[in-house]
Amino acid sequence: MNNRWNTIISAIAAALSIAALTVSFCRIEPVTTEWLGILVGILALLTSVLLGWQLFSIINLRTMETKLKSLEEASRKGDSQAIGKAYDGIATLYITSLPDESLSREEIISNHLYGYILFTALAMATQSEAGNFGYCESTIGHLLKMDISRLSINEGQRNNIFEIAVKITSQGKISNFPEYLRWVAGLQIL
Repeated sequence: MNNRWNTIISAIAAALSIAALTVSFCRIEPVTTEWLGILVGILALLTSVLLGWQLFSIINLRTMETKLKSLEEASRKGDSQAIGKAYDGIATLYITSLPDESLSREEIISNHLYGYILFTALAMATQSEAGNFGYCESTIGHLLKMDISRLSINEGQRNNIFEIAVKITSQGKISNFPEYLRWVAGLQIL
């Protein structure tokens, strides 16, 4: 519903901007500095930024929709490696779509770490089923480097992560898996 209203308001703003530009170009007068022209220019610039932001949001939404459809299709086929790639793509898209640009990637990840850990744990579980243990080792290595001191989760959330960790097959083939379990155990509970 909000997206529909945003689109309607953006279309009205664009139409008013075009009408204002048309009226200002039709007038025949000597070139002078007019505050009205400056205001119309500012309005046109703001409208362009608004339309660009809306297009960016739609593209990002369609990318997420594509990732979710690929996850659904891979789940239907039972392709563990494709499921793992889809979860990994969703985790990356989740982190990159967060709007706070004043923070670094590491700060964003630490602020939204539970969602990221959950999606990466799902990706590791499905990649281990497909026999892609190198992916699991590199992902665990990445997680072990993260600062989890600011993360506080509830017991149910930590249990979810543990349940997914238990589902990882051939745990002995992942060299840093014991460190991952200790890392998950070190997550602070509210």
